[in-house]
Amino acid sequence: MKPLVPDADGGSTAAHPGYSGAGRSDEADPLRVVLRADAGRTQGTGHVMRLLTLAEALRERGHHAVLATAEIDVPWLAEAVRTSGVEVVTAPRDEIDVEALRRLGADWVVVDSYLVPPEDVSALSEAVPVLLLADGDTRGARVALCLDQNLGAPPLTGVAEDAQLRGPAFALVRRAIRDHAPRDPVPLRHDPARVVVVLGGTDPDDRTADVAQALTLLAAPADVTIVAPERQHETLSALRPVAGSWRILAPTPDLPALLGSADVIVSAGGTSAWDVATLAIPSVLLAVVDNQQASLAAVVDSRIALGFDVVAGPPDHVELARAVAALIEDRGLRAGLVAACRERFDGRGAERVVTELERRRRPRPETRRP
Repeated sequence: MKPLVPDADGGSTAAHPGYSGAGRSDEADPLRVVLRADAGRTQGTGHVMRLLTLAEALRERGHHAVLATAEIDVPWLAEAVRTSGVEVVTAPRDEIDVEALRRLGADWVVVDSYLVPPEDVSALSEAVPVLLLADGDTRGARVALCLDQNLGAPPLTGVAEDAQLRGPAFALVRRAIRDHAPRDPVPLRHDPARVVVVLGGTDPDDRTADVAQALTLLAAPADVTIVAPERQHETLSALRPVAGSWRILAPTPDLPALLGSADVIVSAGGTSAWDVATLAIPSVLLAVVDNQQASLAAVVDSRIALGFDVVAGPPDHVELARAVAALIEDRGLRAGLVAACRERFDGRGAERVVTELERRRRPRPETRRP
């Protein structure tokens, strides 16, 4: 990755207003957008993954995206960044170097971090317009635009209403997810049913083992695929289901195809939850950290998925097994969840966010780019 230091010379559209459809709005003067996020074994991978999604949408519209990130120590994510084609520069972990970012000549900087000090985000926003991914809380940062893609996201305190992009219409979902969404996920497509489990790219609290324990209790045969960090594989391999098959995989950039092939998905309630909802495959979602709890409650209330809050401790194994069994056996339950997903999620949120960045662009100051 290039260092984040300049050279010496300085260098269904009707339901979603604000979406302009495919195609660039300003072919003569493309946007230059810097995407700032970090990832790691304890920090997780979701922040970088959703900015890669935004980068994909920017590039499809002819704009230029630069990912500014600290060294990534998660091999599959590092490979996903490498193969994305996005320009990458190094940045100090959980920090913002205002002057270095300004010298990149960005029209926008998109910040996705819970750990960068909010006062530093505010200082950056005085130099260049900032879009902050807020997830319910700006932490007091003052920026040009905020994005909270969570279902039922309430108004953000201290942010003007017209500076807020809220709700699943703006969910950052990869095109690959849309491409792998099954046409009709209500009937089971496999016999036995195919269950895919993935609790994020790093699962720092090892919740995957809790889910696996529950799935060993399934009475009916199921073809279970568990995506988990390699450190968990020995423990998971020691478990054996009552019936069916058991497959354990390391995290992979090919996850969209794997998820799209499932009859039932068990996933964490973070950024991957909106991938699952866009696929509209019946699912059980788990809140594994406290900032997922409100979103999970909204998901369950909206009948988009079944859910368990496991922030304080592991789920009841019997109850979780019953929930997965119900998704396999109850066609009416499956149909209701699929309909609710399709009513709210169409997978085009990244395109709408790009439209807003185009619409709100400011005249570019004279800078010399590296």
